[in-house]
Amino acid sequence: MLPRIAFDWIESTIPKGDAVLEFGSGEGSISLAQHYELISVEHDEGWVGHAKNSTYHFAPIAHNSVSEQHGDVGWYEPAFFDALPSFVSLILIDGPPGRIGRTGMLAHLDRLPEWRYMLVDDTDRKAEANLSRKLQDYFDCERQRVETSEKKFDGSIRMFDVLSRRMEP
Repeated sequence: MLPRIAFDWIESTIPKGDAVLEFGSGEGSISLAQHYELISVEHDEGWVGHAKNSTYHFAPIAHNSVSEQHGDVGWYEPAFFDALPSFVSLILIDGPPGRIGRTGMLAHLDRLPEWRYMLVDDTDRKAEANLSRKLQDYFDCERQRVETSEKKFDGSIRMFDVLSRRMEP
């Protein structure tokens, strides 16, 4: 689940009712679906439908050459892209789990909807920090690292990054 401060940032920044695309569903999806038009991409059938007000896209993990180049297992089967809206206020990257990897997303950046913000969770881990930097470079956007007061099981500080794009007025 996202750190509490990440939820606070979302609630203070993203207007209620706006579209939010999340990669990886979880307990926090319930709260997000109460306030936003939540679109969830999930590989685990046990989580599909967990947030009743979310639109779910079941996407099993599939072979992905970019994932494999980075030592990851794979990434979501990309068929869901055709069903996404053309714009979302926020893309939330909190899946697939770290043991599967998230770098496979880099093979599909041209298929993402237009977005205003992107939140990359778990940037206290090297792989997610590297993904965030690559996303910043690709989209030529600003990136802010947020260190939370929450600790992980090993005592390290939880972090997430917020990427923001300059939007035309």
